[in-house]
Amino acid sequence: MRLKKAKSKNLLYCSPLVDALLAGIRKRFGLLLEDQECQLAAVFHPKFHLFWLEQFISSEVSRVKEAMETAVQKAPNETTVTLGFDHVQFLLDVSPSNQRADMAVGKITFTKTEREKLAEVLWLLNWISVVTGAILFGLGLFLKIEIQKWQEVMSEQGILYVPHMLITTGLAACGINYLGSKICLDCADTNKFLRWKLVMMPYIVCTFFFTACVLVGALMCYSIRSQLEESLYLGLRNTMRFYKDTDTPSRCYLKKTLDLVQIQFQCCGNTDYRDWFQIQWISSRYLDMTDSAVVDRVRSNVEGKYLMDSVPFSCCSTLSSRPCIQHNLSNPAAHVHYDEQSQQLNLWRRGCQQALLDHYTGIMQSIGLTVLLIWLFELLVLTGVRYLQTAMENVIRLGDPESESEGWILENSLTETACYNFNIIKNLGKCYQVDDDPNINVPTTAADQEVPSHQVQVNLTS
Repeated sequence: MRLKKAKSKNLLYCSPLVDALLAGIRKRFGLLLEDQECQLAAVFHPKFHLFWLEQFISSEVSRVKEAMETAVQKAPNETTVTLGFDHVQFLLDVSPSNQRADMAVGKITFTKTEREKLAEVLWLLNWISVVTGAILFGLGLFLKIEIQKWQEVMSEQGILYVPHMLITTGLAACGINYLGSKICLDCADTNKFLRWKLVMMPYIVCTFFFTACVLVGALMCYSIRSQLEESLYLGLRNTMRFYKDTDTPSRCYLKKTLDLVQIQFQCCGNTDYRDWFQIQWISSRYLDMTDSAVVDRVRSNVEGKYLMDSVPFSCCSTLSSRPCIQHNLSNPAAHVHYDEQSQQLNLWRRGCQQALLDHYTGIMQSIGLTVLLIWLFELLVLTGVRYLQTAMENVIRLGDPESESEGWILENSLTETACYNFNIIKNLGKCYQVDDDPNINVPTTAADQEVPSHQVQVNLTS
């Protein structure tokens, strides 16, 4: 066929060579090309079908189709049909496919125009998915920055797996959907689809797992609250304990960080401002140990800590109309017109654990909702690609690019599909197992018998 195309290009020097090759092919294979069994062997092959016949021997198309229908009607559901000199094994799709199509999940019939429109729409949706992948990457990066901003008041960095999950999923979305846009654009043409036929199923499987990862990322944003709550509680407790250690190299910035947290989030202490009463937050080098009151307060504590009913300046509320009262908070007589019950305008009453937890929970819920919407959109794209794949494969199987074809999500029912995949997973390792052969390591009688050596006399002639 390629030789005929080459000859039609008005060759100058190689035209006699092309004529000789064509004549040789006609002489040697002319009878085979006209043989009905050989034609059926070619059209039943998944790679060729009727395309070659329609392009070069269009007059034989109707006759070969009738022969195909006759051969299929005579054959059982799954059989090996001997055609000429070769054996072509195929799975029938005419009468048995009616039974299989009835069991398909989500079956839809597509015309040629509908298939082309579906491919064009999926091309556009895949490019939109590239944008949503970039949004996922941006959300993960933003969440990572927000967590690292106050990581010094958290006990562990295990919660960083959520932004890392979103960043990785976003990058994967950009790559997978970019490839999907190229595949869907080529699938509008039957001939171009053949180039992607073997890639379609691995691509759909990868897209399915990627879509599942998007759903997992959305669920993580809602399930991390309890872990974040415990991390903030332990982290804030340790930060308050080391608040006074401004001269220790690894802890010199904890005071500044905790003061910024209490000022920015309008909070005080871990759970409330009374948490400062239970720790020594003033460094011992700023205590006057010559003062008997200070010495008595230190000696009165079992652990030798200087405890007092006061809070740092960062706990003072900016909404208070009077100067901040941060010392002797448990002694109403120490202040003029002091009412402990009305001090919510003087000190921040909310704990920093709850303030930071509300801050991160609001971010997580917003990101989780966005990721969930992206997951629904990706699921829609995956469903459309699956319909396009099955519809195009059925067109190739029928051999007529202009005909209608059926597309589906699952070829069999959910139960049969689950059992089939389970059996595949169960049998994955069997290819590496060695069957127990009873004849292994069993000596044979021939091996036990020693073969006597024969001396061969060689006459040496000088």
